Amino acid sequence: MLVDVLKVIVWPCVALCIVAIFAGRLKEMLSHVNSARFKGIEATFGYGEAAVDRGTASLPGVATPTEAAGAIEPPVAGHIEQVDWSKNGDLFWLGYDLLWTVDTILRGGPALDITWGLNQALHHARSIGFQDAAITGSLSGLREAALDNCDDDWTARRRNDVASRLSEIATRVGDLASASQRGWVPYAAGASPATRTVSK
Repeated sequence: MLVDVLKVIVWPCVALCIVAIFAGRLKEMLSHVNSARFKGIEATFGYGEAAVDRGTASLPGVATPTEAAGAIEPPVAGHIEQVDWSKNGDLFWLGYDLLWTVDTILRGGPALDITWGLNQALHHARSIGFQDAAITGSLSGLREAALDNCDDDWTARRRNDVASRLSEIATRVGDLASASQRGWVPYAAGASPATRTVSK
């Protein structure tokens, strides 16, 4: 009887000791994991595996697949005139929060952090004066859908889809900001957008 009890207790204790001893090393190893699969479900995305990585959002003037399909409507007349481009801080943090949230979503971040990022991005978009449905409307819808969600609600498919939508919003903001800047130059000297190469 005592032997059976010891058998049940010993192995968990040994496992806990191993984890305690190698906790630092395990943490370092896990920090390099870009994706994980559990029971056939992909939890996160490594670079190049998410739809946003395969897009062309960083290439001005080149439509993403969703844009080409007409998912984003042109801005309504009068909406752009109400945008306050002098709010440089809000414009910077809008872009930052959009990209931070994309990164949080694709790297398996918790639901609480995703909702926070969406809320912050919406705050800055409204502060600047965006009334474009493709920006504030989309952000508001994504935020509302994310409220009260738990981590399990953020499936791999949903993470991929929402990250792609946020990438489209970021591209939309960039296109409008670029159009409002006099003398804007999209590429550095010697850069080739077609091949993404840079000359020396």
